Parts: sequence; structure tokens; C-alpha cells
Amino acid sequence: KDKNAPFADHFAGITTVNGMRFGGGLALGAGVGFFTYGDYLNDGLDYIVPLYADARYFIGRQKNKFFVMVDGGVLLNFTDFDDNSRYFTNPGIGISIPIAKKSVLSFTTGLFTQYDFDYFNDKEEGYRDTFINMKLGLLFGK
Repeated sequence: KDKNAPFADHFAGITTVNGMRFGGGLALGAGVGFFTYGDYLNDGLDYIVPLYADARYFIGRQKNKFFVMVDGGVLLNFTDFDDNSRYFTNPGIGISIPIAKKSVLSFTTGLFTQYDFDYFNDKEEGYRDTFINMKLGLLFGK
């Protein structure tokens, strides 16, 4: 396992998803964001732009709703596009808690897995890395 990769020391970011909820359960959206990877004290940071799809299914009719979710898309690295851009998936579970009439606090935990572009063509040369991640967010609208 390579623990010297830029994303092994630090991984943080902010994203936004625009989507729609269909009925009581299914919600679909498209997202974009900004991530930073790396050791900011020694090696500097890589700046990554994720472009992805988001799907969630809310369970139950109670006030605080549990949900299952999956994100997936591409991580575009504009510093070294060819070697450090990659695909990702992020399945997880979460809970949404109403905080105002049309606002909900959302907490999600999942497995963030990234694949380099060669992984699916040549698994011996390509690489895959998986992290446990957590997200805190606000959902707006009714």
C-alpha cells in the first residue's frame, strides 16, 4: 500500500449538489466541488475538481429520516491531469434531521474509493484506494 501518495496525508473539500426528490424516497442530483489533497507543510497541495452524480433513497416517514446513498464520477486534477485524474465511487448511509421549515441537516458516512484511469484496463498497473469518509451538509427545499 502506498502511503506516500498525495491524498494519503490530507483529504478535505467542499461540494454542492443540485437535485430533485421524487416522491418520498428517491432523490437524484448532479454535483461539483473542490478538494485538496496532500501534505501542505512539505509537498504542497493538489487541487481536485469532482464532477459526479448523486443518488439517495430515504427510508421511512418519521421526522428524522435514514437514507442510503451513492455518489460517483470523476476527480479532475488540473495540476497533473493525465497521471492524477481518476474515477470515484462513494456508497454510504446517512441521516437527515430537520432544522427549519425547508432546511435539513444531513450527516453521511461511507467508503470513498478512487480508481486511476488505467485501473479497469490493466489492474496490475492501475491503482485503487479506499477511505472511510464523512460528510456534513444542508439540504434546502421541500
